[in-house]
This record gives sequence, structure tokens and C-alpha cells, in this order.
Amino acid sequence: MKYHILPFLTPKWVPYELQTKMGATPNFAAMERAWDNILKIYHTKWYKRWLYQPWFSWEYHATNKRVNIFFMTPNDYLGPMTWDTYANQMGDTFFQDNAPPAFDFNKPHAGVKMELERDFSVPILLSSEQDGSFDPYTYLINMLNGMQPDMHAVIQFLVRPIYDSQVASHFKKALKRVRKSKGLPGENDQYLSAITNKMYKNKAEVAIKLAVFGPSQEQVSKQLDVLVHAFGGFQSEEMNRLTDREWFRIIRPLFRFELENRIFPMRRISNANIMATDEMANLLRHPTSGGTSRFIKLKFQKVPIPHLIRRQGNTEKPKIHLGKSEHMAFDLDTYLPLELLNNHMTVLGGKESGKAEFLVDLVTKLAHLSDEENKMGFTVIDTVGNLAEEIIARIPKEKQDRIRAIRLNDGKFPMNLFEWDFDAPPQVKSRLLTFLMGGESPTLMDQFILIGTALDKLNLATLRNMQRFFEDPEFRERIAFFWRDIEEPDHVPVKRFLEKYSNLTTFQKEFINSPIYQLVKSFNTSGTTGPFRKKTNGLEFTRNMREGKFQILDISNLASDDSHTIGKHVLSFLHCALLARGQSALDAGETPNMHPIILHEASGFLGGSIFRSLETFMDEARIYRTPLILSIQGIASHLPKDIADAVFRRAASLVSFQLRNSSDAEFVAKSSNAGVTGITGQDLERIDPGYCYISIPAEKQASGLFTLKPNQLEDGLYQHIAESLYAESLRLATEKEKQAVEEMERQEAERMVIWEREKEAYRKEMAEKRAKEKSDSPDLEDYLQFTYGTTGENRYGQMGPK
Repeated sequence: MKYHILPFLTPKWVPYELQTKMGATPNFAAMERAWDNILKIYHTKWYKRWLYQPWFSWEYHATNKRVNIFFMTPNDYLGPMTWDTYANQMGDTFFQDNAPPAFDFNKPHAGVKMELERDFSVPILLSSEQDGSFDPYTYLINMLNGMQPDMHAVIQFLVRPIYDSQVASHFKKALKRVRKSKGLPGENDQYLSAITNKMYKNKAEVAIKLAVFGPSQEQVSKQLDVLVHAFGGFQSEEMNRLTDREWFRIIRPLFRFELENRIFPMRRISNANIMATDEMANLLRHPTSGGTSRFIKLKFQKVPIPHLIRRQGNTEKPKIHLGKSEHMAFDLDTYLPLELLNNHMTVLGGKESGKAEFLVDLVTKLAHLSDEENKMGFTVIDTVGNLAEEIIARIPKEKQDRIRAIRLNDGKFPMNLFEWDFDAPPQVKSRLLTFLMGGESPTLMDQFILIGTALDKLNLATLRNMQRFFEDPEFRERIAFFWRDIEEPDHVPVKRFLEKYSNLTTFQKEFINSPIYQLVKSFNTSGTTGPFRKKTNGLEFTRNMREGKFQILDISNLASDDSHTIGKHVLSFLHCALLARGQSALDAGETPNMHPIILHEASGFLGGSIFRSLETFMDEARIYRTPLILSIQGIASHLPKDIADAVFRRAASLVSFQLRNSSDAEFVAKSSNAGVTGITGQDLERIDPGYCYISIPAEKQASGLFTLKPNQLEDGLYQHIAESLYAESLRLATEKEKQAVEEMERQEAERMVIWEREKEAYRKEMAEKRAKEKSDSPDLEDYLQFTYGTTGENRYGQMGPK
């Protein structure tokens, strides 16, 4: 009673919030050991006890969104000792500093005190003694499902140890009464055994209070009645039960004082709730596999779909059905309007977490939405080989003629670096070679641009001919000869280069000693030798995008270097193709058809600078309705920070399956809108396989993460057609290659006849021209002027003739 009379003696509580990692089967034995050890921590010597006996508060706070467990100790010394003892037995739990919400007694409220109906020496029902099919705690927590908006419910347990000297006489009296009772056959023995077991266990006084705060007294009373009945799960006809002292029988100011200050009620010892550790194990523990889906960490937190997301799924415009949002007893369909997919999407998850199945379903839905009116296609780049054939197997039969399936791991499919299926200046096409080659030397990259343009003009633009240009002086001389009559303004720099510098011996030595020469030679010994030495390019991205084709590229089972090289080549072509397609459509006053690009398992590619500029790629792709869908397995130690930041800044839609790396999970939680709905890194790390957290745009803003159970994949009916599609694509590309090579050889043969007839005269002419040519600039200065002043700029930076 000293705390009622002298409230300043009340402990200054240190609050913690309990969270669990995963749901599990209730372990009553471990829970009982935990409480037994914790009570021993709070035991106090008899000569100190009359001054101060420490206790703690175990509380459940519920709203219509979350249910939290809070644990409050009198000081920060007992706190860590208590939760360390608890966690040592229960394993998948942890505590963090966090205070419970305050009690707002200005709102309508009501409360009850729970009491033992019979003598405290008679134990309540023990779930651990049953067959395990019924868990009363599950029933208790399930009753919190009915919380209405703007309501706050609290279940408060105050726990302090009870000593044998305080209750021994009561147990002896109870045993004496049972022995004297006539009872039914065997009934007395049951009571004697139960009371004796309770007498020899560690015990604690547990004061139980329930309170509900809400918008109206009627709602408060109804919810309080539900919570009271939830304690029926602990009742036993044979043993003891918990009953309630109703609100109208309570001295309300005293109840509020005790609830807010967390002090024990004034009562006689015979009216106290004395419980043994096995009874506490039933009543005071964290949630396990049962209970409300809103309880923290019941395997993972299930967050309902936001209202705005649900509402925008009602649009009549094309939309993609992603799955169902499970919440309590409801399964709510979740849709993504097709127009919102244009803001890019990131799909995260560990191996076998459901990421690939989600992508297969998404791409299949895109194929179903594509029709003659909306010729939407897509491009899938499969880096691991488990996605391409699954998608092909689910494309509707009537649309299979739109599939372009290409396998790039056999070294047969032609991918000439210089051939493009759209109109653009030769310099634009050739400049991409600088990106593919790495750009070690700016000067040599300029040479590559000029040489590539020269070869392309003569229908000789292949990687092998590029190498010949540096290795074979006569080949360089022949190229310059056939460029002498070309007068187009765009080709003046190329012509000057060929006439003046292609025959310098220093030029050849500089190239042979450069890293780029080694890189070019590496094509001859790598898995990319076959594709890049071809004359044609079978990747007709621009045309396929315009026609709404389903492009499926398999680049799996390649050495890491080869996979990176081919992946970079493919994405470079895609980037240029989407720009060419989109700009031509806008110039014609049309809107480009949407054409998503799906890059599966992109972690290794994004970390290797496969995009010249990821942010630029994503910005331009969005403008031209070519959203990028990135499937990523690892972030930490896989993606540079700037790349990871770019992905999360530019992608408005986020789908996160189970992340098996805590660093990845924490990064995603901090980089997304996870905090809007209370999702933490641990939620992302421990979500069940087959479920995901998803955030999609809503009214031009990204929503918080909510729970989604993606669609189950239907069986693929057309697995048998994949190989035939790959073979057909290769056949068409090979025929095109054969015809192009024959045409190139025919033209080269005609030029050789002319060259053999006129080369001597040309050499004499060039020698005389060089002899007559006068210049005050040495070779280096002249070369710099040519390289950086190709429009006629003189050495003083003035425009005009020299």
C-alpha cells in the first residue's frame, strides 16, 4: 500500500518492446524454465523485502493495425538480466528500447480486473498437460482481431515473486480441506496432486488488468466484453478459472491510478492471483504460430493492402493481377494498372523464394494483355536459365508466332557490333564500340569511331576487319583509297584521318601496345569469338519493339567474363533501340507501345558497369515507355552503393520476397517506404517463401509495403516448343549471315580488281601530295588539331581556313 500513499516511491519504469523472429510450436517447458529463472532474479532478501520488492510489467497494446508486446522493469539493471534470461530459453526473441503508448483517460474507456474464481492454491488449466491441439493463448490473441479504428486496448500483467513463507499456510489449509471433502472417486486425488505440484513450484503474484479506450462508450464496452471472454480459454471445470470484476464494481479513479503507475491493487493475500511458473507459461509468453495476423512477427507481419491501391484496381484500363492480399479472413485481389508499370520495378529475393515464379506470372499476364490494338511486347534477358523456357511454355498458342527466342550461349548466333536495325549517323553506331571496349584510351577510342565509320561505309564493318585495319598496312591503304571520292560533310573527319594518319608506323605501334588491342584479341579466344566476328546482327530489337514481339534471350551457362560482355552488348543495343523506336514514334505524333525489359538475376551485371549510366537508361526508358524490371538476389557485396541508390530512387514499384541476408534486408527497409506500414528489416528477412512485400505507386506516390501472396503458376502447356523456337531463330539468323557475307565478299572482290589496277598510281599520287604538303605543325600538334578541331579550327582556336 505504500505506493498508493506515497506514489513518488513508484519505480521509474524502463520500457522494452519484445519482438520475435519466427512463429513456432508453443514450448511450455522452455517457457516455464524462463519464468522460473526470472523469478529467481527478482527474489529479495527478507530484511530488504519489507522496504522494496521489485516487480515488472508485461503488457499487450493493441490497435486496429498492430499488437505490440511491451516489457517494463524498475531499472536498467534488472531489464537486461530479465530479457537475457527470457531469450536464452525462448531463442527467437529479442528486445529493443521502446515505450508503450500512453493511456488517454479523456477518451471513453472501461476496464476490468481478472481474478481467480477459486482459492489461489488451486491451479488453472495447463495446456501443456493436454494433447497440444488447443492453445488458450491463441484464443486470447485472436480476440484482438476485432479492434476498430481509433481504439486502444491493453492487457497488463504485473508480476512479482511470492515466497513460501507468505503462502505455505494457505496451501496446507487447502490440502486439509480437500482431504476432508467427500468428493467423487478419484477427484480428491486429482486436486491433491495438482495443489501439491503448485505448492512446490516457484510462484508469483500476477495482477491482471484489461482496459479499452475508444471513440464511444458502447464500442469500448463491447470490445472489453470480447477480451474478457477470451480468458475463457484458460478456464477449467475441474480446476480453477479466471473471472472478471466488472467496471461498475471497480473504484475507477483507483483503477486508473494503478493502471497508469503499474502498481499492484490493494487486496488481501487470499484474494491475490498467485500462479506457479507452469501457469505463467500459459498466460505470459510471446505469440507463436497461432494468433492474429497483425501480431508482431507471427512468422512475418501481414499488412493489408492500402485503400488507395485497392481502389485503383477498379480501373477499366489494362491492369495486371498480381495476386491476393491476405488479411484475417479476407483475400483481396491486388492489381497494378499497366500505365503504372512504366515507373520501373525491382523484384528482390533469395534463391527459391518465389521471385522467378512472380516474374513468369507477370510476363504471362503481359502477353495476355497484348493484342492487335495494343501491340505491347516485352524483352526477357535470362541470365540463369530458369526463366526463359517457363515463359515460353505459358504464352497462349494464338500468340506464339510473336515469340523471338534466342539462345546466346552456344557461340553461333551472330551479333556484329557495327550493325543496327535503325537509321542513325555512322558515328552514333560506331561510338557504342567505345563503351563495349571499356574506353581505356580516349585517343584510341576516337580512332575506333573513325575506323568503324570507314568500314561501315564500305560494308566491311566487322570486328575482324577492325583488327585487320590495325594489323595490315595495305588493308588500311586500300580503305583510304576507296574513301577518296566521298565528300559528305559528316565524313570529312574520317577522310582526313584515313589520308593523313592511317599509314603512320607510330600509329600501329601505339595500338599494338595498348590495352584495347589485348581486349580485341581476347575475342578470338573467348566464348564471344563466334558471335562478334560475324557480319550481321541477329538482334533486331528496334523492329521487334515496333511490332510488339516477345523477345526472350537466354544468356545463361556462360563464363562470367563472356556473360558480362554479351550482357553489356545486348543492353547497349536495347538502349539504342528503345531510343530509336521511341523517338521515331514521337516524331510521327504517336505514343510508343509499352515494351518492358525484364533482366533476371541482375546483381552480377549491375555490379560490373553493364549500363553506361543506369540512371540515364531508366530515365530515357520511362520517357519512351520501356520500363525496366530488375530481378536482384543480392545487394550487399553485389551492387555498388551508387547503383543500388539509383535502382531504389528510380523504381517506383518494389517487390521483396524473403531476403536471406540481414544487410540486404536492412538496406531495403531504409531505402523504401517500409516505415509507412511498420515493416522492418527483420520482416523482410523472414517472410515465408511464396509471400512477398510489395509497394506500388498510388496517386503518383509510392505506397508503403504491404503483404501479397502472388498468383500460383498454372502448368505450362508448351514446354516442347522452346527448342524449336531457338532453332528457328538461329536458322533465320544464319541464313541472313550467309547472304550478307556473300554480298560483302562480292563487293570486296570487285574492289580488289580496282585496287590492283590503280594502287600504284594511288601510291604515287599520295607520295607526291605528302611531299607538296607544307605545315608548321608537328605530327602531334596536327593530330590534336584534327582530333579536337575537325570543323576547320586552327591552332589559335579561330574558325576558318588554315
